[in-house]
Amino acid sequence: MTVQEAVQVQADYTTPLVSIETLRESFRLDESGRLFWLVSNTNRIRVGEQAGTRSDEGYIVLMIQRQRIPAHRIVFAMTHGRWPVGEVDHINRVRDDNRPCNLREASKSQNQMNRPVSPLSGTGVKGVGWCKKSNRWRARIALNGKRVSVGLFDTIAEAAEAYAAASKSLHGQFAKGAA
Repeated sequence: MTVQEAVQVQADYTTPLVSIETLRESFRLDESGRLFWLVSNTNRIRVGEQAGTRSDEGYIVLMIQRQRIPAHRIVFAMTHGRWPVGEVDHINRVRDDNRPCNLREASKSQNQMNRPVSPLSGTGVKGVGWCKKSNRWRARIALNGKRVSVGLFDTIAEAAEAYAAASKSLHGQFAKGAA
């Protein structure tokens, strides 16, 4: 496999990078979702030491068989006996909380539904913005890759409430309200 192919595989997360057996031989998983080394392949790794480092994005990542793999994917694979298809979502949005009960398999679209309000939001409320044309608050939500209008409202609170209801209806367990 070329370096370019390896990077693509890792980016897509579609092909198992390491066997589940190798994961179970290499790591101990505790109840808090932390991984500890069971073997030492280099002089930098000590048996019993916590595995991984925090990435700039806040995820725990580690190297195994020359591959950089997010710890949440390893925890999912060890817990379920298979690599996840697609992405792994942190239910509570805490990127280093890798407890198995906090991880779920998700499509890219589902994982995006669980995102917090953007720091670029002018209102600080997810899915809500000001409509200059109507001088009212507009609630919009993503559905199948397109933005769909939820409606226009007199107050930001009404728009936020409408967004939260639409999110719950359309996104189910992946819904996050307007806050």
